[in-house]
Amino acid sequence: MKFICVGKNYAEHVKEMGWKDEQEIVLFMKPESAWCKDKHIFYPSFTNDLQYETELIIQVNQPLKNVNEQDALQSIQKISVGIDFTARDIQTELKKKGMPWEKAKSFDNSAVVGEWRPFHPNKNYEFFLRINSKEVQRGNSFMMMVSFAQLVAEISKYFTIYPDDVIFTGTPQHVGKVHKGDVLEGYMNNEKLFEIKMM
Repeated sequence: MKFICVGKNYAEHVKEMGWKDEQEIVLFMKPESAWCKDKHIFYPSFTNDLQYETELIIQVNQPLKNVNEQDALQSIQKISVGIDFTARDIQTELKKKGMPWEKAKSFDNSAVVGEWRPFHPNKNYEFFLRINSKEVQRGNSFMMMVSFAQLVAEISKYFTIYPDDVIFTGTPQHVGKVHKGDVLEGYMNNEKLFEIKMM
């Protein structure tokens, strides 16, 4: 399995990060080792600026390659909320040098996956993150610049998508730092789907 991640899919986050091109999405990968399977995460020793990016995540029900948007939408089976952890200090330096982001994005335990729920194509999905019981980030699927169907179709041009792959669909504004001892809770439509503690 792999994690296929999308950047630049919420206009306010694009502004927040200082990007100029608001149209072209960014695609990058995380390996299976990025999957955080425990309820505790150890703060990585190689960064001083670990940040959360809360996102809606989806899975499909069949292998997909070069699909159209209609078939893409019909193939989406499950949805949840997750976190794309980012070593922001490392990412900033890599971006300055024009280098790939893997060290900042694809490290062990950098992908949190919430409990899965059935996907309904005509439903809006609201999601938010709490840290130590305080809400720090909120978004809604209607705010996405590129829809679920468009994302799956676009991704399938370049990569075959398998049912165990997880697609991170982009983060809204208000990304921020996490610290040792923080408890992070992810919600979708007011249902808590994950809880983890930073050690």
